[in-house]
Amino acid sequence: MTGSNPQYNGPVIGFEYRQHFPEVFNLDEPGFDLVIANPPYVRQESIDKAVKEHVKVHEIFSGTISGMSDLYAYFYARATQLLKRGGVSSFICSNTWMDVRYGRLLQKEFLTHFSDIEIIGSKLSRQFSTAEINTVMTFMSKQQHPHSTVLFTMLNADFKASIDSKANQTNTSIQQSNLLGLGMEGEIYGGSKWSLYLHAPSFYHHLMTAQKGKFISIGELCQRTLRNNLRVLPKGYSVQSKAANNDLSLPYIQSFKDVKSIRVIPAEQNAVTHPNIASARRSSTYCRPDLVANRFYNSRIFFIEGGDYFVSDSFFLGRLKEQYHPQEVILSLNSTLSLLFVELCGRKGLGGGLLSFYGPEFNAHLTLHPSHYSSFDNEVYQRFTQREILDVFEECGFDKQRAFLSPHDDAYLHLRSQTPNPLPDRKAIDKVTFEALNLTLGQRNEIYWSLCELVMSRLHKASSV
Repeated sequence: MTGSNPQYNGPVIGFEYRQHFPEVFNLDEPGFDLVIANPPYVRQESIDKAVKEHVKVHEIFSGTISGMSDLYAYFYARATQLLKRGGVSSFICSNTWMDVRYGRLLQKEFLTHFSDIEIIGSKLSRQFSTAEINTVMTFMSKQQHPHSTVLFTMLNADFKASIDSKANQTNTSIQQSNLLGLGMEGEIYGGSKWSLYLHAPSFYHHLMTAQKGKFISIGELCQRTLRNNLRVLPKGYSVQSKAANNDLSLPYIQSFKDVKSIRVIPAEQNAVTHPNIASARRSSTYCRPDLVANRFYNSRIFFIEGGDYFVSDSFFLGRLKEQYHPQEVILSLNSTLSLLFVELCGRKGLGGGLLSFYGPEFNAHLTLHPSHYSSFDNEVYQRFTQREILDVFEECGFDKQRAFLSPHDDAYLHLRSQTPNPLPDRKAIDKVTFEALNLTLGQRNEIYWSLCELVMSRLHKASSV
């Protein structure tokens, strides 16, 4: 990583490929024919600061690497410099670049310097059974073709069976120029979630093309979003197991495991206590949330109704603009389609079976415009928000025990062999969404199947280590 770009006759600043491979770089077409890499997964916080500073000062990977880039991104940037025109890059590494902010630099690098790009993901198992990192394989040629496409391939069975048979693959292709355009923010490439082309069902892309105007993001709904609201408290607050019935304490949600229902039950929560808690709540910096989202989801996925309570760093919260009604927003956010969007757009790169739903995903999360729920039955809403929220399989009415069995078990029943039978209140909420989008019965069922299949795939991959 320390040497200069071998494609140019620059100063000696580290390991110089021009010196070590003169037979490769002293040619009319300098560079290697092929670069194969499986970079170590090292988060940016663990990269030697001296190395990061060296790379920055000498602008070794200018435009491709940022201070937030994990180590594997440096390998991608170096591969571009090592390849000859027409050379092939072949990588297997973390898939986080497809979704995170620093990944936009790599995406732009690929779209502007390469063609014949193929990205391969695995639905059921990891490429390395001992690693908890979710990976993708990438293949691309260092040359530009105006009509080149990017091929996204999902392997739906084990690796060998998927490679041997196209029937075990799902392929999505998109014009490279179109993919570049989708990520443009004015004159700057801001990136897009490429993982959606691997994981999202086809109707998702249709909705985003034909009916995106019916959706609104959390960022647009809220006058303010932030992570936790404890920051207004002076030092010296304490956490107690039960809330005292006085002005010195307030309910406190420390973990998503402590929340059973959409509505927070104060008596069931811990409490934050401080002598100045009343004045802190009156501060302009205090945020009483209207909606709360967890940062990490397993198989229980839902948005929490806001209230006068504190939350830990495990949550993001939002304060709605005055024109939006909290009840309508909570209904829309907890529709099954909204939960599917959470599963599709959350981050799965770190493995472990958890879905990460960070600030960028929280603010960008799309949901049906809440006005569609303006006449929803209040009694149903009250029951829905106060009951225990189950995992997505039970919420959607699937027999998860049979679906999780081995396919060789006589009792095994594939999810798509089961007809979705959502709980009555969820069915009523989803009916509003489905009618607003004019979805067919097949499309409605696809939402239930897709959500539960994606969660099942995430959990299966975690158990494959």
